[in-house]
Order: sequence, then structure tokens, then C-alpha cells
Amino acid sequence: MGKASGKHGISKRRTWRKLHIAIDGNTQCVVGAVLTTNSVGDSEAFGPLIGSIQGDVKSVTGDGGYNTVDCYDTCECYGARSIIPPRRGSRKSDLAESLDLGNEAIDTLSVLGGDDEARKKWKQEVGYHHRSLVETFFCRHKTIFDPTKSGCGKLY
Repeated sequence: MGKASGKHGISKRRTWRKLHIAIDGNTQCVVGAVLTTNSVGDSEAFGPLIGSIQGDVKSVTGDGGYNTVDCYDTCECYGARSIIPPRRGSRKSDLAESLDLGNEAIDTLSVLGGDDEARKKWKQEVGYHHRSLVETFFCRHKTIFDPTKSGCGKLY
């Protein structure tokens, strides 16, 4: 929880926990959750998060932060289609077979022109817009927990 210090053996600095949540975009229901310390990144929590889901996982949609070998490997293990945009400047990799989908995305972006318009076209082709339904879930819940922060485009 913190560095040992002082009389009681814990740091006086505040620390927090991160709740990683998997949402079914169709039903807007929470289907999985993992609680981690604040030092665990989203891509690190990805495997345990997918593992917490009961039933089949058909597809996974995430932002570029999930464009990692581990995330692609996890999707492959669960037989899930990964809809993850490559980070800007990503290059093809042959480090793992599971990166085929990432490599395909990079190829498609290149064919479409490799610019921001190409990214928009790729997102339309693969159904990435479905992710906005999950963002709506979070916006709704942030508003419930703190009605003064109804501007859901902000990070709190």
C-alpha cells in the first residue's frame, strides 16, 4: 500500500486502487472486473480481466494501449477477435503469431493511406465504433457517482 515509514509502518501518502471493468457493449452489463493497485497498467490487467469473464468472449475492443503482444496472445487464447487500433507509427511484427491481426490492421491502414482519415476508415470497417457504447456506460456511471462532473469527455 505504501512505503514503510513512521510509527505505524505505512506511508502517509495516499494511494488508490484501479478497477478494470469489462462491459458487454450490447447489453451494457458488467461482465468482468479486476481490482489492482495504481501501478498496474491496463494492458497488464488485460489477461486477468478477460479471465474473469464467465462464458465465451467473441471479441475485444480496446484503445491503442492494448496494442501489445500479451493482449493479442490473450485474445488468441480465448478465441476472441481483437479490435485494437495500432499505435501511431506501429510497425509490423513477427514476434508472435497472435500479432497477425495487429499486422493486418497496420497493412490496412497503410493501404488506406496511413493518415488520420485512414484510421477513421479502418475503425468503420472493423466496427470499432461499437466501443463508444462502452464509453456511454462509463459516462452514465460517472454522472451517477458525481452529478457535478457530467462532462463525460473529461478524465476525473
